[in-house]
Amino acid sequence: MKASKTTIKQRADKKTNPELKLLVDALKKSNFWMDVAYWLTRPTREMPEVNLEKLSKETKEGEIVVVPGKVLANGEMKHKITLAAFMISNNAKEKMKGSKIVTIKELMESNKDGRGVKIIV
Repeated sequence: MKASKTTIKQRADKKTNPELKLLVDALKKSNFWMDVAYWLTRPTREMPEVNLEKLSKETKEGEIVVVPGKVLANGEMKHKITLAAFMISNNAKEKMKGSKIVTIKELMESNKDGRGVKIIV
């Protein structure tokens, strides 16, 4: 899943969402966050969609998770996590009461090297 900074920049230049472009530019400063930028610059039809059921199965209580795509409300969260995602459906937010939801940029700024952060796609 590694891509060069040049490839990620070329992909980001094709995006029309200015917020996404700024986010990808900020993410290119660390190898861990480059992986997140890679997923965010993929074509929209290939952007990951992760259900709460998958998040619940692949995480443990208190873990820090980033989803470089959209989180959908199918399933239930059985424990509390810290979640950063590009998009989260309103129903998923409601079902995640008690969990901490932050933006990818906020998580990157508080954890520059990505230590202890799990990417789920």
